[in-house]
Amino acid sequence: MEFLSETYYHSLSFIYSKDEFERQVKMHDEKILKYFGQKPKIFRNTELIYNNEIAAYIENLGFKGILCEGVDKLLNGRTPNYVYQPKGTTKIKALLKNYSLSDDIAFRFSDVNWNEFPLTADKFASWVHKIAGNGEVLNLFMDYETFGEHQWESTGIFDFLSHLPGEIMKHKDFGFLTPSEVIAKYPARDEYDAKDYTSWADAERDLSAWLSNSMEQESAKRLYALEEKVMATGDAELIRTWGKLQTSDHFYYMCTKFWSDGDVHKYFSPYDSPYDAYIYFMNVYSDFEATIDNFYNKKSIAKKSIAKTSKKALTEKIVEKEPKAKKSAAAKVKK
Repeated sequence: MEFLSETYYHSLSFIYSKDEFERQVKMHDEKILKYFGQKPKIFRNTELIYNNEIAAYIENLGFKGILCEGVDKLLNGRTPNYVYQPKGTTKIKALLKNYSLSDDIAFRFSDVNWNEFPLTADKFASWVHKIAGNGEVLNLFMDYETFGEHQWESTGIFDFLSHLPGEIMKHKDFGFLTPSEVIAKYPARDEYDAKDYTSWADAERDLSAWLSNSMEQESAKRLYALEEKVMATGDAELIRTWGKLQTSDHFYYMCTKFWSDGDVHKYFSPYDSPYDAYIYFMNVYSDFEATIDNFYNKKSIAKKSIAKTSKKALTEKIVEKEPKAKKSAAAKVKK
């Protein structure tokens, strides 16, 4: 296995603040190094959010590879089963998700209405083996919680996993590599040009899962508008709270999509509706904003108090010296 880099708070920070994005990437890397002794070499952005600009930025941070969605319209008939070169970069390589085979496990595995149900390890391996001669790498990207949460133990997902490696390796041309090993072994076979933002979310595979309506856009914009004030406090707890509010799930819950992916959004949300998600978030945001303002008000009062105390002390010092001077003069005249 290999530890990948990401944004520390699973945020949309690159879209709104490159400074905050870089801060979170470094935080994440430091935590991985601290607990696992590994320095990530491959980057995976929140929800596979990606475009050419992100790839170039990540290259400048020293990463060797980046994970992204294999979007059909960008591939234009090509297969995601090769290593690609992000447009505008010279060193970094892109590993594209094969979303069809990934989603067979992540979303369709327990769907009794799926025409391929039940999905067995040998059946899936037979699909993988068909790639032989038409690709060099198969990237299966999915949430870790696929195994045991999205797909419960009762679905047979763990039995499927335990048998899958053996079934895959029955074909002599197939084995397993970490992302870094793939990048070291295979050259980029073609360029991958993503001018606009893409992601692995929903049928649209864009940013619409988080920023498609006015509720999502307003709450995200107002949250990131606080950056300068929050960072200027130097208060670790306030900065940490601001980071947690950036987690992409908050905006995902506000999504009002009611077409192909509406049920998916509803399944993951703890709220009764997107509007409830927005109201709860903005209540927390308003409280947090008031806390920030209160921080500065207290600081301002403290400064005034210090200034007032200093002025009073200086006055007392002057008044204290003045009688002594008069007394000294009077004594001199008397003498």
